[in-house]
Amino acid sequence: MTVPGGFTASTTLAASSLNSFPAGRVTHATQTTAQTGIGTSATDLTSLSVSVTTTGTRRYKITGLVNIVQQATATLGVLYLYRSGTQLHAVSANLAGTVYGIGITVVVYDAPAAGTYTYKLAAAANSGTINTATASTAPGLLLVEDIGST
Repeated sequence: MTVPGGFTASTTLAASSLNSFPAGRVTHATQTTAQTGIGTSATDLTSLSVSVTTTGTRRYKITGLVNIVQQATATLGVLYLYRSGTQLHAVSANLAGTVYGIGITVVVYDAPAAGTYTYKLAAAANSGTINTATASTAPGLLLVEDIGST
């Protein structure tokens, strides 16, 4: 059976077919307290780390979102996404002249081999320092979703 659009009147729905569908949220982490003094080296963001055990037959969508604000002379803020120490992606945003912060989002599709992995977010400034502008009304987020079989 091919999905979507592969269903016919005589199609039998089997567990093997259901197992290919997305399973949704696997895990998530949030950060509601601002982290200050982030410099030019990638710094792990407190509480924005999750552990995931994979089967090697599933695809995952990993989404990270953090509000970043300029603290001192930084003109760029960078948000990194790592899987067990390997950088998967980095996204930067121009912070020059910002007062209220900018939401930076990083999204990666990943299909790792079977095993247990730690996904985490880190941030850095191009110069000077930055802060996260996270709060209960604007939390940082790391979300892992199962988006179907490989």
